[in-house]
Amino acid sequence: MKTDMPQVVRLGLAAILALGVGVTGCGDGDGGTGGTGGGGTGGGGTGGMGGGGMGGEGGSGGVVGAVTATPPGTTFNPTIEVTLSTMSGQPIYYTTDLSPVLDGDGNVQGTEYTGPITIDGQTTVLKFLTGTEGDYSAEQSEGYVFTETPIRTEWAKSGHGDITAEPWRRFDDGGAVSNRCAKCHGPQGNDDPPPDVGLLEYLATGENTLSAPLPLGIDCVNCHQTFPTIYSNLAKFGLPNGELEPVVFPSTEQVSLYGPSNICMTCHQGRESGKSVQDEIDADDGVGPYEFTNIHYYAAAASFFGSETDGGFEYAGQWYRPRNTFPSHPDTFSTCVGCHMTNAEGGEMHTWIPAVDSCISCHGGTSFETLGGTPGQSYTNIQALLPELYSEIQDYAATVIGVPIVYDGRFCNDNGEPCGRSNSYEDFDAKLLPAAYNYQVALKDPNGFIHNGTYIQQLLHDSIVDLGGTPSVAVIGRGELTIEGTDIGMVSKTQQWQLSAHAAADTPPFREWDNTYLPDGYTPRGIQSPSGEPVPGVSSCTRCHSTPGFEEYAMSNPTTVHFPTTTVDCWSCHNNNDLFANSETRYDVLGTNTALASIVFPSGDEASFGNASNICMGCHQGQNSTVQVDAATPNTVMQAPTDYDSYDFINIHYYAAAATLFGTDVRGGYEYGGNVYRGQNMFVGLHNPTPDGQTLVDCIGCHLNGAVDPADRQRHTFLPQVQDCNQCHSGQAFQDLSGSPGDNFREIDILKEDLLAAIQAYATTGNPLTGLPQDSPVFYNGDTYPYWFNGIEGMDPASYPNRYRDFDFDMLTAAYNFVTADKDPAGYIHNGGYIQQLLFDSICLMGGTPRVVTVPSRPTSCP
Repeated sequence: MKTDMPQVVRLGLAAILALGVGVTGCGDGDGGTGGTGGGGTGGGGTGGMGGGGMGGEGGSGGVVGAVTATPPGTTFNPTIEVTLSTMSGQPIYYTTDLSPVLDGDGNVQGTEYTGPITIDGQTTVLKFLTGTEGDYSAEQSEGYVFTETPIRTEWAKSGHGDITAEPWRRFDDGGAVSNRCAKCHGPQGNDDPPPDVGLLEYLATGENTLSAPLPLGIDCVNCHQTFPTIYSNLAKFGLPNGELEPVVFPSTEQVSLYGPSNICMTCHQGRESGKSVQDEIDADDGVGPYEFTNIHYYAAAASFFGSETDGGFEYAGQWYRPRNTFPSHPDTFSTCVGCHMTNAEGGEMHTWIPAVDSCISCHGGTSFETLGGTPGQSYTNIQALLPELYSEIQDYAATVIGVPIVYDGRFCNDNGEPCGRSNSYEDFDAKLLPAAYNYQVALKDPNGFIHNGTYIQQLLHDSIVDLGGTPSVAVIGRGELTIEGTDIGMVSKTQQWQLSAHAAADTPPFREWDNTYLPDGYTPRGIQSPSGEPVPGVSSCTRCHSTPGFEEYAMSNPTTVHFPTTTVDCWSCHNNNDLFANSETRYDVLGTNTALASIVFPSGDEASFGNASNICMGCHQGQNSTVQVDAATPNTVMQAPTDYDSYDFINIHYYAAAATLFGTDVRGGYEYGGNVYRGQNMFVGLHNPTPDGQTLVDCIGCHLNGAVDPADRQRHTFLPQVQDCNQCHSGQAFQDLSGSPGDNFREIDILKEDLLAAIQAYATTGNPLTGLPQDSPVFYNGDTYPYWFNGIEGMDPASYPNRYRDFDFDMLTAAYNFVTADKDPAGYIHNGGYIQQLLFDSICLMGGTPRVVTVPSRPTSCP
């Protein structure tokens, strides 16, 4: 039985929704409670499950439960008879057309109950009350869902099918769902009459201009107007006018999961963002006071995407975690559809209730809240931080603003009056409003600890600190749990990884392919080379910019096109998703990961460390080498006044540390004929082992810190520690280390300056004997591809249309070597001698004068 008693519903929601998929409510201000999960066991009909929820606004009073419906809300097929009874002996009135039993003046507009009500083949909300004029009970409601298919039976258990719930019934008094709420609360109906309304109108046009009929939940057509889902009809719902690919969030940021999960994201994103709060404050320069800004309800996607969509209020100067890629999970456990449908409880996809057993099999525990590893820890931390933030909010409101505050589903004045809209707190200042907003963000996504627990913790932590408090729990990215913090070695590898570049989902290595489309203009292109791939469906980029692509590479399979939904996740390097049970690396299983036995470099040369460092080398090798530069073909630019073979720039790619380390063994730099170049840096001396037993000669040894005392060393931040080197080299930073590391750093810096000057002089001589046969100024901008541009820095644009295309072959080789040095910023450690040799030879070729006279195997001046 459902009653119009918001407080009763509010008290039960947290438990009801712990594992369910909530449905958003809609309204102004900070609203009431929205959404439901599965309900109680129904009776009659097919014996299905009735949805839980609450009806619309009730009458003038009365006793809760004054009328009993038998059976209570349930599913049925093909018909069901419902009887109504009351112990008061007073008349009972009811409606079945979604209209309130009493009109706005308190007069009965329903039918008087005289006997069993037969419901026949139509999903219905039965509303009823008892009493006489002036003394009617609260309106109650029960939902009866016609389940002609198994999917309808599942749907009836879900928040989407909880037809008496407040997100659906709150609009009954108005007779329709207003256009501002229709996007997520308005049904399309079971057929497809033009025009589209609600979600479908929004997804097709980007706006809601039409009201929608009263909803009986969110029905099938909203997601399945086109089979199998509306995501398969991007011609209608994608660009240029649609909103399903990509999905725009309240912050105006655009993101995608490149599949039907985008449908979920469209509504489970909230209605406000941290930017909304900042805009409110900026509008009057922080003078205030302000009313509350409410993110809305069950904004799971805003939590999931973290800093990429600015769902929470993010304090200036702080780092916030971007999307949660669920790095140790296969793709089927990292999206809305994957968790809430593919892996739904009992296989019932359309309940949208994820199966905790799927998680327990790896994590252990007995519930989502008690899962081992980061989920359970995130839950515990959030539960500790929430009351701490609430205490700070109350203290600040009382002592700083001078107007006490209380929270009971909304923020109200703590004045003894009921907490309702008329008593809403409206004295927020520019410090209290962001903190209160973040408190609501955390509360209204009760599963935020799963969706992106680190992001939620960071919001709560920073809000507490900003109000003057001290959080009781340590949070990733804060205090000594930063990438260089002293305590980072004490947390889990997953938490360490979150701080690494491998996890930086919001950076170009993983976001480069967002908003790129096939020629139709609306189908996402996926991770492919900007210039296209020679073989359709095969991608050279997915190998290092997606986890499934690297898996294909490691197994010696062609790397195919994937969508940019992963980073360098755990299963890039590890052979098993269940790292609790088996943390072996791909190198440990070379029978499957055959490409890792000996790494083939772009030159065709091979190299190996004979250990798991080969995994790192699979990507940190660059894309080009001496071989590709020698094979360069001139571009089509007609040069004037004298035409010559000119070239576009060739880029080694980024962080090609292995190409540097192995030097001439793999020919990553451009090597000039007749010169000798240094091969693999063997790190001679006390690097293997070091005085404390470490091995500092390969990727794993330096970047995963294979220390004698592993509890005191970070491993999965992949950040080497200068303290390891301090066993022999003095210095507070790698660049300052005594001996060859510091010397190499300074000398490479000087040689880069010399080479850039020589290249720029070569480009402007106008004399083919000493440079280009024309005056063609060039400048370098290492932040913008392809780095070399026409003209003068600061006067001409560093943009792709202005890219430099006038290289002759000699100038191309020198520019290639300059970028080879620039794009391995730790080259002075990896193989400083090799980098110096490349720069020295290039300077001489360009007619310059190297200022460093101690380059290995080189004379003190150009020959």
